[in-house]
Amino acid sequence: MSKRDALRALGKRFPAPSELTKTLDAAYEQPDRSAAIVATAIIESILEKIIVARLKHKEPDLIGKLFKDRGPLSDFHSKILVATAFGVISPNMGSELHRIKAIRNVFAHAKIDVNFDTPEIAEEVNGFLMLKAMQSVASDSKDISVSNKRTFILMIRILCIMISTDHKTVSGEELVI
Repeated sequence: MSKRDALRALGKRFPAPSELTKTLDAAYEQPDRSAAIVATAIIESILEKIIVARLKHKEPDLIGKLFKDRGPLSDFHSKILVATAFGVISPNMGSELHRIKAIRNVFAHAKIDVNFDTPEIAEEVNGFLMLKAMQSVASDSKDISVSNKRTFILMIRILCIMISTDHKTVSGEELVI
């Protein structure tokens, strides 16, 4: 194994459920850019695990060809599309994941300083379907205010729980955070 292969393997290593919780808890205190990238990496890994669990043929070589290098499922966008198309996740969940991906991409590629209060990012965060549903139920309560960063991480946590619950049903493996 080359040094680069070892680095790739380190980046793909999947943490235990307790480590997932600790990582997402720590994201609240990290700089916005780090929090967005790390939290999104977690949900992408969970999505990959549930796609693999649904595969009929699970040979390591085939899985590697699908998910590594320039394989057809090597990027988050492709994983979301395939998971939605094959009914692994609902279209609404796919929409939420695309929103997360778009926000993460800004943090990963912006050449200027951005944060969760940057107007374009704040607008995306406030567009989550789940957030709107929660706000409609809580519309009679007095000004519940949560930062955009906390909202983003909360949406990821909820999606992780939803995807993990389905994964446990299919594979018996516990991923819940």
